[in-house]
Amino acid sequence: MKKWIVLLLLLLLGLPVQALEVTSGPCQVTSAYYNGETLYAFLEGQPPEEMGLLLNNAQVAQGTPTPVSETEATSHYLFLMDLSTSMPDYQQWIFAFTDALFAQETQPVEVTIAGFGDRFELLDEGMTTSDEVRKAINGVHYDHTATDLSGCLAQALRYMAETPVGDGAVANIILFTDVIPWPDQGDGWEEEAAVITQDLAQAPEVIFHLAAFGSQGNNDLREALSSGKGLSLSIMSRSDAEAAGVAVAQQVDSLYTLALQPNMDLAEPRLEGQLFYQEEDGSTVFLDLDNIRNYPVALPEEAVVPTEEPANPPEPEPTPEPEPTAAPEPESSAPQGSSPPAEGTVSGEPQVESSQEPSTPSVSSGPVASEADDGEEEASFPPIWMIAAGGGAAVLIVLIVAVALSQRKKRSVPKEVEAPGIALKLEVFQGKPKKKQVVFTLANSLTIGSSASCDIVWNDPEMDGVCARIFLDEQGVFIESVSPRTQVFVEGILIHGPNRLRSGDRVTIAHSIFCLRF
Repeated sequence: MKKWIVLLLLLLLGLPVQALEVTSGPCQVTSAYYNGETLYAFLEGQPPEEMGLLLNNAQVAQGTPTPVSETEATSHYLFLMDLSTSMPDYQQWIFAFTDALFAQETQPVEVTIAGFGDRFELLDEGMTTSDEVRKAINGVHYDHTATDLSGCLAQALRYMAETPVGDGAVANIILFTDVIPWPDQGDGWEEEAAVITQDLAQAPEVIFHLAAFGSQGNNDLREALSSGKGLSLSIMSRSDAEAAGVAVAQQVDSLYTLALQPNMDLAEPRLEGQLFYQEEDGSTVFLDLDNIRNYPVALPEEAVVPTEEPANPPEPEPTPEPEPTAAPEPESSAPQGSSPPAEGTVSGEPQVESSQEPSTPSVSSGPVASEADDGEEEASFPPIWMIAAGGGAAVLIVLIVAVALSQRKKRSVPKEVEAPGIALKLEVFQGKPKKKQVVFTLANSLTIGSSASCDIVWNDPEMDGVCARIFLDEQGVFIESVSPRTQVFVEGILIHGPNRLRSGDRVTIAHSIFCLRF
């Protein structure tokens, strides 16, 4: 169907159509992004003199590729540094790489430094000289006791996708690592490698280079990290590091820039399109533009965080104020780590399950004397039997309320118990679990997060290492948030403490949506 649309377009444009097959041309797209006005595509090889742009199956622009070296475009580099304890010996080689890169670059250079190990962390930004970069690198601490290559790479790519590098700038990530993941899982890294390859393929706004130090790295992960559009460099010595810095600068500076203005209202965060041009023999060559980042449009957050607000519970009818001696003591606020609140409570306020109709609490207040119509009736007193009856009713109401509160308090303090365990089956609606395991046994508790130490591990750059805990108590299965940063939603309701979890309830954490059936 797509080819027929393109054929129609070519006929309308008057272009030759004798060869609609996509053929390999003299150039390829290395990276591309859209800044709201101009789509920048960076080409490797020898491009043609004229190229057109197809968006939404319509030709929207045409232009001429220009060598990057003939522009004032900035070469932006994110130095993504492995901060594990195995890396300090390679710091001098990183210095050599940096000096060679700056010495070779013909374009203005801007460097951002980030580190990773068990987490991704931004360290410094906006450096434009080799001395500034050296100083920043000299201040890093190689103290991470874990190396989560795929998780931290995903976070770095997310950072680049949310941070424009400047109009016409060439965006690069250089990963400095010995490619030794930790904790070591033996030979079972194929799934992790597949995740890395997929993440790199879905980030065309950045050129990814691998600077791999030493020879002890994991081969599966090394191969996956080499799947980016940049260079894969093996560094075994200082001279290798210098040559690697020169090679990266040369590749970036040898690119061509194609700047096209579609003049369209593009509201999607990522775009699909094609570049096309004609060969001398009249055939037409198409170059796919997949998942192009549209920087003015924020990446979807609302798509993974339910926007429905829980319904406000109806206010109960007023109850008569009980005698001070008969009133139950108010519940004290539970400290951190205390027992879970009653089912359906969020942030200390009663919540209503979205799938159920709220029940309206009401308490009979007993007979109440009506206000007098005139002053004479105002001064009159009710008979003694009415006073006695009203007092009896008030006492009865106090007792009922006290019993109800007592029962509610009883129910709101589930105790975690040791149990033989129940089977939980993971069903994923959105997101990428790091493990193939979908059935878990809940005997006491299970943890959820991006850390490899969790029971249910997600490849989600917005998740903390440990985000939530699921546990079993006398009343059933509960989930609670344990992260100060990553919010947890159950059926669209933000939870702040332990909350009852039913089979099939949708749980949203960062960009991942799932349920557990039991």
